[in-house]
Amino acid sequence: MAEFLELGQGKRSLLRGRAWLGLASAVVVLAAPAVRADMHESFLTNPLGTRTTLADAQDPTRFTYVTDSYGPGVQASYDTNQPTTKLLFPLGQTLTQNTSFRVSTQFVLGSNLTSIPSNGMQVSFGLVNSTTTGADRAGGSNGGTGGNAYDMVTMDYFPGTDPLYGGPWLSPTVVQSAGVLQSDPSPYRYYHAVDITYFDKLNSALAPDGNLPTSVLLDAVLSYDAPTKVLNLQIYQGATALAINSPDNFTPDSTTISNQLLLTATNYGGASFSSFNVDSFGINLWQDTYNPTGNSLSGDVTFHQLDVTVAVPEPASLGLLGVGALAMLARKRRAH
Repeated sequence: MAEFLELGQGKRSLLRGRAWLGLASAVVVLAAPAVRADMHESFLTNPLGTRTTLADAQDPTRFTYVTDSYGPGVQASYDTNQPTTKLLFPLGQTLTQNTSFRVSTQFVLGSNLTSIPSNGMQVSFGLVNSTTTGADRAGGSNGGTGGNAYDMVTMDYFPGTDPLYGGPWLSPTVVQSAGVLQSDPSPYRYYHAVDITYFDKLNSALAPDGNLPTSVLLDAVLSYDAPTKVLNLQIYQGATALAINSPDNFTPDSTTISNQLLLTATNYGGASFSSFNVDSFGINLWQDTYNPTGNSLSGDVTFHQLDVTVAVPEPASLGLLGVGALAMLARKRRAH
């Protein structure tokens, strides 16, 4: 806001007086896009049990308040052999596919992170719904028809390399609302709700094995643009955006993975595009319901800062007010 006011004051001689100065500043501010920080968590104090809630198995032993070389944070113990547990940070509001937003997550992957890539389980965190995001993200329960983790906007990281599917790979993932699929006759309808960049976005530029680096502070940035329905993912190490993407025609930038959300789903309830409703930031420790007695992925991830910022579009009425005020200024200047 300060820079906008200083710009208005710099035009004092042209605007002939304080009244017009105030109006000019207002016009500049009205014309600028407004943003507000809706959630900020720096872990300076222990949030466990005070600013967070547990979902699903509600196992508190899998989250620990720690301090490492990057400062205080919460360490999450991923283990796909254990029942799903989510740690939720409420946003205080609900975001939908009609709202643009940005999610920044600073985290450190532990050196003990291991996986069996052919089982396809992920390190996952991002926006979820405290009610409708269920415990079965893999969908393996009830003979492969039990997926119920709806309403999510997450970063999914699948470490390791699979001989069939390749990898490792990252995805900016959306799982849409269950209601969109009510008319889908398939018993596997849950998978039709999952909008993920399957296997084609590899970390091939990361050396030596293509995995994200461990034991260093990373910043995962999910940016969702509501008008275009595009979700972008970038990973930063310090000020450097890592080359996480194998460029293609849709996303030529090697530092960005893009996911164009489903624009037509007429076979699955008549939706014109993917819909989602999220109200919390979730650290999601999924159980592999296809391999519940094995260990598809395990290891520690420490979270050091979370930020969710929502872009507030300029209302049409304010835009018209700005246009009118500019016209008045122009007439006033011509009169002098």
